[in-house]
Amino acid sequence: MAFLFNIFLARKLGAEQTGVFYLCYTVLMIAIVFSRLGIDNVLLRNVASFNNKKRYQDLKSIFVGSMKIVLFSSLIVSLLLYFLSETLAIYLFKNPKMLNSLRLILIAIIPYSLSLIVVAGLKGLKKIGEATIIESVVIPTFSAVVLYFMLEGANIKDFVSSYVIGFFLLICLAFFFWERNTSFIKEKTLRVDYKKILNSSIPLLWVSAMFLVNTWADRIFLGYYSSAEDVGVYSISVKIALLVSFILGAVNSASSAKFSEYYNNKNIQKLSYYCNKATNMMVIFSFPVLIILIIFSNKILSVFGSEFVVGSTILTILCLAQFVNVATGSVGQILAMSNNEKYLKKSIFAGMGVNIILNIILIPKLNMTGAALATGISWVISTMFALYYVKKKLDFIACVFFNK
Repeated sequence: MAFLFNIFLARKLGAEQTGVFYLCYTVLMIAIVFSRLGIDNVLLRNVASFNNKKRYQDLKSIFVGSMKIVLFSSLIVSLLLYFLSETLAIYLFKNPKMLNSLRLILIAIIPYSLSLIVVAGLKGLKKIGEATIIESVVIPTFSAVVLYFMLEGANIKDFVSSYVIGFFLLICLAFFFWERNTSFIKEKTLRVDYKKILNSSIPLLWVSAMFLVNTWADRIFLGYYSSAEDVGVYSISVKIALLVSFILGAVNSASSAKFSEYYNNKNIQKLSYYCNKATNMMVIFSFPVLIILIIFSNKILSVFGSEFVVGSTILTILCLAQFVNVATGSVGQILAMSNNEKYLKKSIFAGMGVNIILNIILIPKLNMTGAALATGISWVISTMFALYYVKKKLDFIACVFFNK
């Protein structure tokens, strides 16, 4: 459905307005990371542990405490970005036309942040289907429907207005799912140690922030050095390339609680076996996708509109980098779920440094191709570091290139 959403977005709005949307969306994603404060990973790990041990009162307490913290932090981030919105639109992205759309999309920060905290709780309860609906289905589906029925001549501001409404529907559905799965917990919440939650989450915040730079730096630098139209073409190429690693995201989402459970039970052998089987399955699934996207890149991009076909080379580079990520397995998520966050942070930091340096050097010279090279190389470097740390700390490698 996310793929369909991007087709409708590109065909209805064109490359320039698609670029404006993704610049606004980039700011939203940055806001969401700092609003969550890394608490989603802490909550997932603790809910999985408390649920396994049937400590339901503790489970309810940490969920309520996490929601309160994120509600407060997302409110602060929303206000701060609202006051900075003019500076971002005019001086960073040099696009005054995006100001109204940017201010509109900031309204989604609070409901989206809270929804993702609920997603983490549901994953901890192993309610993967419901978590996936909230995380990956509702917004793309709602947005695709809005775009499909949007009148010709409608602009980016019209779409963003409807897009934001989707996040309020999202949080209502998220709370419904959580209540349905935890209604049996009748005990009152215990006193929450907010300091303890934050002490665990802040290191993960920096991991998420660095991962964010690795994910969105290309579009930020493109927005600064180039045009909204280039950002639009590049963003669509990135979204298509992510089809190669779609299976990796699905496995990470479904397996996070399992990784935590095996590690907490000190069953590293079982964790290794599970990860190796998952990696082999992911490669079997993603390799045909890789070949199809590379061979038919021009035709696939033309579905989004003739102005997007120039992204063919970009798509090939990013697809190859994504396949390396798939072939090395869920190394980042394994580190996050095994109390090895500092090694995950080092891995992402290595990739982030390379990403920033290469974007600054390559984008002014090669434009979109430079952004793709910078991003692809940084993805691979970050993944290789994480692979090394999994071997060092857990003594196994879940990579098809090295497995026997």
